[in-house]
Amino acid sequence: MADRIRIGYFLEDRGHETFLKALVNRLAVEKGLKTGEWANDVRSASGGKSIEAYRGFLKDITRPRATNPFNILIVASDGNCKGYQEKRNQLLKFAEKVKLSRTDTLVLAIPDPHIERWYMSDPQAFNRAFGSGVLPVLPAYKCEKSHYKKIMQDAIAPPMSGLCSAAMNTARELCKKWIYTKQPKQTLRLNILSTILATRSSRSG
Repeated sequence: MADRIRIGYFLEDRGHETFLKALVNRLAVEKGLKTGEWANDVRSASGGKSIEAYRGFLKDITRPRATNPFNILIVASDGNCKGYQEKRNQLLKFAEKVKLSRTDTLVLAIPDPHIERWYMSDPQAFNRAFGSGVLPVLPAYKCEKSHYKKIMQDAIAPPMSGLCSAAMNTARELCKKWIYTKQPKQTLRLNILSTILATRSSRSG
């Protein structure tokens, strides 16, 4: 379908990929899009190289006669205890440096400190999705990534080896139940929604 909304993803790992694709799916359906009306194109989702891939993409599309193949760009990078605002500013500066023509189509997903915290940020939804009967108890803030992975692993029943084995397969169900109550989760939701709606409106107008 030539008129599909094309979404490009620049992500750090499979945890980002599965969560964000599931979230986009939920929001697109909420706003009346039907399956097949958007297409996901993951350009990076391994090795923590989302920023490197994103910068390379920006360089490519700003060359003479080059075009941006995407209607929406989703760039994800863990805050890694640098904080949401600092990472957001860093990613925006890369787009501004190359004079990206449509920064309004750029959606920045910055789980701080790590994506595992987003999976567990709504304990009730997490429990309903995984059926573990155990609510994850999150510390106020921890920079060690392995800390959140262990909490998540301990809260999944039966125990699985790592994030990818269980969480990846139920991320869509989790996102269906996820409640958007705090920043920057609410900001991410609104950014994706507004970008999807603006894209659909411009393509149908």
